[in-house]
Amino acid sequence: MQRILLLSFLAFALVGPAGTQETAVSPAETRIEKEVLKVEEERDQALQKLDLPTLDRLQADGLVVVTTGGRVLDKARYTEELRSGGLKFLTLDVVDRRYHVYGDTVIVTGRANSVLEYHGKINRTPRRFTSVYIKLQGQWRLVAHQATLIAEP
Repeated sequence: MQRILLLSFLAFALVGPAGTQETAVSPAETRIEKEVLKVEEERDQALQKLDLPTLDRLQADGLVVVTTGGRVLDKARYTEELRSGGLKFLTLDVVDRRYHVYGDTVIVTGRANSVLEYHGKINRTPRRFTSVYIKLQGQWRLVAHQATLIAEP
């Protein structure tokens, strides 16, 4: 009997109620996800075109970027990396975006298969990323971005 109870508990803990760990998304969360996706796509295009005014509008003044090399850049330093050509987005391919909505804060995770050039060195290694958006004065703004290289198997 104890074995059956233990197995039942483990099955419930691993699978969750009703056989799924997915949670229902409210219509408000769906609307917010679409708004943030639009901002993300606009930012992606601006990065490829080096459209600094658009990036300035979409990124909060307190932006913090943690690079795959562990460097921490503020908005001014990140913008200078782009402006100087030290960082170039040669291709942008983002997949598997997932949105986690917490009121006026959205955490986006995903995978970037983009090709970058960083100070003359081409980087084709895929990356996992986390971006944090908050709604400031009625506009979604990127406040933090962190990327981690995906280790080769």
